Amino acid sequence: MARILSPWRASHNALGALRHNALGALSGVSAWQRSSALRRAIFTSRTHAPVACHFADSRLLGFSPEQLFDVVADVDKYADFVPFCKSSRVLLRRPDGSFEAELAIEFFKVTERYTSRVTLDRPRHVHAAAITSKLFRTLASDWRFKPGPAPRTCLLEFRIDFAVASPLYAPIIDHVLPEVTSQQVAAFTERCTALYGQPHPFAA
Repeated sequence: MARILSPWRASHNALGALRHNALGALSGVSAWQRSSALRRAIFTSRTHAPVACHFADSRLLGFSPEQLFDVVADVDKYADFVPFCKSSRVLLRRPDGSFEAELAIEFFKVTERYTSRVTLDRPRHVHAAAITSKLFRTLASDWRFKPGPAPRTCLLEFRIDFAVASPLYAPIIDHVLPEVTSQQVAAFTERCTALYGQPHPFAA
């Protein structure tokens, strides 16, 4: 994975110890996860506005789009299996199927509790956007599910876009989020295995 550069590199030394601990905690990530198609783009302005970033991942998985969709849409269960998620609950459900959910995540002693609005298009798309957050100025994720080349396979496309509200946290998020994202996709795959059995061998 290419080294990720941050516009706040000047704060590198001040937060070096904390970042070292964060990366050490993620050292168990497998080589397969580290080599996944994870991409990042950074767009900066000439002002001091937060930097907008994105990460994207795509994988062929041995589960149907319906199976993956149902696991991703079941936000109430996230605390049971999603890395760094300490609590998750649906606050409000709407007649159109969308809902608002509250999640609490913890990144190495930093806990963030926020509310997201989630929209569903079964079995093709799950979109979540934070509407209250102190750590992130913006935070949105998209899960897209397309039928794979064999029955009970799926091409998963995952993307997360965010802007950190405070430059203080930027170097930490800058280094940690790619690995967290990779772990997250793997966690949803493992959840599917627990619920539906072994994946289709075509995607192995």
